[in-house]
Formats: sequence, C-alpha cells, structure tokens
Amino acid sequence: FLDNSRTISGLFQENSRRIPGEFQENSMSISGLFQENSRRIPSQFQDSSRIIQGRFQDYSRRIPGEFQDNSRTISGLFQENSRRIPSQFQDSSRIIQGQFYDNSKSISG
Repeated sequence: FLDNSRTISGLFQENSRRIPGEFQENSMSISGLFQENSRRIPSQFQDSSRIIQGRFQDYSRRIPGEFQDNSRTISGLFQENSRRIPSQFQDSSRIIQGQFYDNSKSISG
C-alpha cells in the first residue's frame, strides 16, 4: 500500500482524475460550482441584487422597507399612526403600546 501508486492510498494522493480530482482540481465539480463559477448558484445570492439577498438589503420597498421606511406598516402602526390600533394604547403608558414605544430594548427598538 505504500510503494504501489495504484493502491487505495495512491488513488487519493497521486491520481488527479479520480475522486479527489473531482473535488480539488476540476472547476466544474461541486467545489468549483460554489467557488470559481460566478454564473452558478452563488451568483444568484452574491452578484444579483434582484434575488433574495437583494430583497433584504438593496430594495427599500421589500420586507425591510415595510418595517423600517414605511410609516404605514407594523412599525409605523405602533409609533406614528395615532388613529389606528395604537390609539387605544397611546394614552395609557402601562399598556402594550408603552411596551413597544417607550422601551428601547423591545421589538420596535
């Protein structure tokens, strides 16, 4: 097993066209699919801003915009709008509205 290069030890060390070559040297294998090829699955999450990664970082009208920018969403429903459901809780500081508006360690903070 030590001297012969055609044994199991040589199959994983010396031969580059066997299983180790598929994962280390070939760029079309699974390792190259995530590291070298930019047109594969990683390009959807790294380069393109229109995919899931772009939905949470670049676009302000997506889900992050609903909680950060827009005042009519759930975050604005508890902070800015006084005629909606928070109007029932804004006068009293001991109710649920006071837990989200006053405390900085709560969900809105």
